Amino acid sequence: LNAATGSVVVVSELTYALVSRAAEAEQLTSGRFNPFMLTQLERLGYQCPWQDHPAGAGQFVSQPARAGVELFPAIRGLKLPVGVRFDPGGMGKGLAIDLVVERLLDAGATTAMVDIGGDLRVEGDPWYDDRWRVAVENPLRPGEDLAQLVPESGAVATSSRLRRAWVVEGRSVHHLLDPANGLPAATDLVTATACSSQTWWADVMAKVALMAGSRGVAGLAAEYRTPVLAVATDGTVVRALLPDPVLPAPRLQEPT
Repeated sequence: LNAATGSVVVVSELTYALVSRAAEAEQLTSGRFNPFMLTQLERLGYQCPWQDHPAGAGQFVSQPARAGVELFPAIRGLKLPVGVRFDPGGMGKGLAIDLVVERLLDAGATTAMVDIGGDLRVEGDPWYDDRWRVAVENPLRPGEDLAQLVPESGAVATSSRLRRAWVVEGRSVHHLLDPANGLPAATDLVTATACSSQTWWADVMAKVALMAGSRGVAGLAAEYRTPVLAVATDGTVVRALLPDPVLPAPRLQEPT
């Protein structure tokens, strides 16, 4: 798909589901989530697996995001504008979790937990206690938990700008790009954790919440009815739609 921008490409059922969900998320968030910025990310120097990433690579150049993708559901076709390329990021991981959970439930499972890289979804009764317990680590003090989520079912996903960060032309950059300028989002948050009924949407909300900054988290959580726990660079913890000290992650419906 990325190699054939400007042309309609017929893809697999799973690829179509992934890209169409990405387009849906872009629309629902009014463009605040934009997974069609691979070219901008590579220009900043993120061009290889993270463990092989060279220090100092890339150029600090602004390039606002463009329109995403055209969908042709009758043929499972997709068309990216010329030069626009798709990078699912955490949302792809979230959708993978949802697909596995749904297949487990369809196969008759009464309890399921799927965790991929720290993002997870739980369904049914837990096997280890009377309720699910999901610890949220303090990003500034590894090994120390900030809080514990207690979902009846649903998903928890975290977005962070700490791990995938490097220096370009003397400036500190990270992999979460602001669609308005194509540059790393200017935010005082280092992590954001979102809760929802589906992991792909929790991933989207975690990323958008992180980019919104500490002043924008509460409004964003209220707008999308999505609980968020965020941590600022100075260690301040921001809770939106979550009580203290034990944080429930209720089953929610995605916006329509």
